[in-house]
Amino acid sequence: MYRSTTGTEVVPLIVFTLGGHPHAIETSSVQEVLRMVAIRPVVDAPEWVAGMINLRGVPALIIDLRRRLGIGAPTCGLATPIIVTRTAKGPVVGLIADEVTGLHDVPGDGLFPTSEGGLITAVARIEAQLVSVADIDAVVAGAEHLLGT
Repeated sequence: MYRSTTGTEVVPLIVFTLGGHPHAIETSSVQEVLRMVAIRPVVDAPEWVAGMINLRGVPALIIDLRRRLGIGAPTCGLATPIIVTRTAKGPVVGLIADEVTGLHDVPGDGLFPTSEGGLITAVARIEAQLVSVADIDAVVAGAEHLLGT
């Protein structure tokens, strides 16, 4: 979740693409990045929930970020990344992205909060690009009943 910073504080972000556009989340919530694995469907899930995986004995909800952000249908292959994160309440959630492009330390004065308070909570200036910064807890909102929290 984006938090207000000073110009000297640095916020580390993991940057990924969806539909050719850069997006990011704060690395503080990221556990690891996996390659695509078999995903088991879940009953009564929103259409943007791809399903669940068994992550070393821990169930992890998998969210299709393209569908969640309204970008369109994904094209998944064996090299498609799953960004494994933890929500503020603790459950493990995987986010399907098109490609992970890197880690970036963004100075506080390079982050601009959005006013709408939805899935995208800030825009980061990284090199010459503007990158949408998503809030993991907002992304998961609507599927909490599947997390057992």
